[in-house]
Amino acid sequence: MTPSPKTQQSARYNQLFPWGHRFLGLIDAVQRSNIFAPNVQVTAKPQDTNWEFLLWYYYFRAAERGDIVPAITATELQSLDAAYLGQELDLIAKYTIGPRSNILAGYSHFWRGDKILGPTDADFTYVQWELNF
Repeated sequence: MTPSPKTQQSARYNQLFPWGHRFLGLIDAVQRSNIFAPNVQVTAKPQDTNWEFLLWYYYFRAAERGDIVPAITATELQSLDAAYLGQELDLIAKYTIGPRSNILAGYSHFWRGDKILGPTDADFTYVQWELNF
């Protein structure tokens, strides 16, 4: 973003804490800096079952074409002529075993946009068991 003509200060924004899953997906492909990231979340809990499901979709775009959007780890090479970073889909299924235990499985996929110059998309899968005592 260009500096404000009155103050000559940049209008960029940055996050205080780096882990912004709520805003930027589970893959952590981008940081919350110089980015627009609208998202849609759908949840389901079928009646009379121990299952819960979550689908979360994100669309990532740089605030301006020339912006570099940092990643959580190593930042991919980025085109200064493009703004579209990509899309992410997160899928989670949770099964409640009992009042203090559950199993959760998740899958995430990141489709890179034309701003990211790397050759491949990203995938992330995990399974976790939670036991509260």
